[in-house]
Amino acid sequence: MKKKQTISGTRNPCSKCDAMCCRYVAVQIDTPTTPTDFEDIRWYVSHRKVWVFMDDGDWYVCLDTPCKFLSRDHRCKIYEARPRICRKYTTRTCEFNGSGRPFDQKFTHPRQIQDYADAYFRRRRAKVRARYRRLRAR
Repeated sequence: MKKKQTISGTRNPCSKCDAMCCRYVAVQIDTPTTPTDFEDIRWYVSHRKVWVFMDDGDWYVCLDTPCKFLSRDHRCKIYEARPRICRKYTTRTCEFNGSGRPFDQKFTHPRQIQDYADAYFRRRRAKVRARYRRLRAR
């Protein structure tokens, strides 16, 4: 079967893609706000092929596992019958042709989560102290 190289008379934006979007599963998780939440995320990233990322304030856990329908040439073997989630995906937001930045922050190691959590709680304590000082100054 011959590969389609054009879409609507223009070059197929997926023709040189290595299918990054088909190599992992990302599931949104609740934004962490407590030490227990961060401890759970540290546990996630303690596992092989699992990482967490933030994008526009939303948090996701990712499992590095390619789709079973991804061919060796990075094409979908079931393109015409692909799942709804795949049909909704566009080249405007893809990692290869889109913005190039699939996420704002990526965590692959428990230490990264701990460092982020430490900074998060420092900022939160500083805000509480500043609010308390403003109230006392009235």
